[in-house]
Amino acid sequence: MTKPSHRRHLIEARDRAVSGVARARGKLSRPRRLPDFIVAGVQKGGTTFLFQEMLRHPDVRGSLTKEVHFFDLHFYNGLEWYRGMFPPVRGSEGTICGEASPSYIFDPLAVGRIADALADPRLIIILRNPIDRAWSHYQHERRLGFEPCSTFEEAISLEDQRVGNDLDVLALGHSTPSFAMGHFTYTRRGLYADQLRRAAALVGRERLLVLFSEEMFEDPIGVTRAALDFVGARSAPISESGPNDMSFHSEPMQPQTRKRLGALFADPNADLAEFLGRPLPW
Repeated sequence: MTKPSHRRHLIEARDRAVSGVARARGKLSRPRRLPDFIVAGVQKGGTTFLFQEMLRHPDVRGSLTKEVHFFDLHFYNGLEWYRGMFPPVRGSEGTICGEASPSYIFDPLAVGRIADALADPRLIIILRNPIDRAWSHYQHERRLGFEPCSTFEEAISLEDQRVGNDLDVLALGHSTPSFAMGHFTYTRRGLYADQLRRAAALVGRERLLVLFSEEMFEDPIGVTRAALDFVGARSAPISESGPNDMSFHSEPMQPQTRKRLGALFADPNADLAEFLGRPLPW
């Protein structure tokens, strides 16, 4: 099994290489596209699966790497760097370009930057039961070696202490996302209604497509079709879905922890259902 430190180094090396290519391409005189759509959330919600399914459509093209993270982590690189992530204008006529960075919806500045940079941004948000999302997030951080807490219960009990007011400070534009915000926001990322309202105010409710992980894995073809229709892809038959390389199966959560989180998310979930005007699938 690959050690967490080695896995992190491989990811960092890949990201540096992709960034270098984008920087070089952005400096060329050949004009490049900006994305027509972004899968903007949520982390551990199935964005990888949906994005790979959308890319199976002959008219859809993706960025150099799935998670560009320009509007949250790499905004300082400038818009030409971001353009370097996408194909040139000439030769891509009639295609639809997109990227998927699942932290955009959570970041207090990212969607505003998207609204400023893109003329008609289409944002796709995939929500997952916030309890299961938090549990999967914790396991992900443990696998990468970022999370020192040996139990999920300890990690969520320390969340407020570790994250503090980092989100408020970031919203003022005085910093970049902190390490704690990026890695330890297990429950805060599950407060979906607040994030969706902020995004709707910035880009317009009609530019948001909200999907659900639970429904996507029950009907991957139907949900993929809905996403493709939303971004304006022409009708094309989808006979089957690709392999799901992001399984949601994991070790069981402690029942008392699930009960505690159920109480924590009860009101936010009710708020979300009201905002969406439909019952939630969890």
